[in-house]
Amino acid sequence: DTPVTAIALATKAQIVIAPAMNVNMWNNQVTQEHLTKLKQKGITIVHPEFGKLACGWVGEGRLAAPTIIKDYALSSLLDKSLKDKN
Repeated sequence: DTPVTAIALATKAQIVIAPAMNVNMWNNQVTQEHLTKLKQKGITIVHPEFGKLACGWVGEGRLAAPTIIKDYALSSLLDKSLKDKN
């Protein structure tokens, strides 16, 4: 029901997501089940880091460093889109 989810549903392109959230949200069983389903559908998940969160807590759920997200995105493109192409 948002432009981002509509595009994600319609695209044939490789999707890379980098979730960030409170540690309790990240560790929630439903969140983990949904991430497993996304991985099974070929979506690349950039695992969040451990550290100080926006809410002030410390734990797993901090957005991965931009360089790490970039590396995942580039790797995903190179592994899928450009394979066997000159």
